[in-house]
Amino acid sequence: MLRLPHHRFVQFADLSGPVRFTGCDDLIEAIESILCGWDVREVSRDQASWSPMRVTRTREGYRRVTPRHPTPSRSRDKLRPDVVSALCGFHFELIDWFSDEHADRTYIHGAGVESEDGLTLFPALAKAGKSTLTVALAAEGRRIHTDDVVPVDLETGEAVALGIAPRLRPPLPENAPALRAFVEEHSGPARGNRQYIRLPEGRLAPLGARAPIQRIVLLKRKKSGPARLKPVSAGDALERIILQNFTRELPAGDILDTLHRVVEGADCYKLRYSAVDDAVAALPTIQGDG
Repeated sequence: MLRLPHHRFVQFADLSGPVRFTGCDDLIEAIESILCGWDVREVSRDQASWSPMRVTRTREGYRRVTPRHPTPSRSRDKLRPDVVSALCGFHFELIDWFSDEHADRTYIHGAGVESEDGLTLFPALAKAGKSTLTVALAAEGRRIHTDDVVPVDLETGEAVALGIAPRLRPPLPENAPALRAFVEEHSGPARGNRQYIRLPEGRLAPLGARAPIQRIVLLKRKKSGPARLKPVSAGDALERIILQNFTRELPAGDILDTLHRVVEGADCYKLRYSAVDDAVAALPTIQGDG
């Protein structure tokens, strides 16, 4: 008897249309494990009149087809050999999809950690260690607002959480025993240089949570020496977040106005550090009691 493919249709929050998964029960479980505050529900085939994304497990791996790469050659480029790499690919596809459908925000490549009075934003810079530092702050009891992409509401200037677990790139620094112990205890899906973290209850902001951006901290790694936190000009901070903005569909003037208001309303610093533990110790003076 011919066995029909096992399709599951899963709706993610208010995104248009469910995702069709074929033979991907393990991937669905992994996706649910990294999301916080998302309304993830399975719908019937009858309710799934249109699926903007299709993920299929084949002999070679997991193949993802979306409006961004619908042709056979493009979908072959998106073949992922194992469940963790398929999860990483879906993770970033989900962010792109979300940003397409929520055009009232601009999106900054960076991380954010909450305290009582608002958000500390770490705009991304290659090899600056923003994700490692963010998880180290979570180990100290902070709530992570976002690990990789910070949506900013164009009207209010608030950061809006995506509700996606942080992802590290091992190996972790040898001189950070507290961080290493925390990561080992809260390890999520992992393979090679990809490591998701299952944070304790309450330490990851759910999808849609909002926080005013009170501080912007530019990160800079150095080879040795103690961590140094110093004020920087609003102009320096604005330049960094403009470079890390990846919204392209909105008028440039609207984006610039929003980012300018964010910077003008925030305290701006630069943190130079070599050891993540030193960096964590340098930040409470501006983070409040958490």
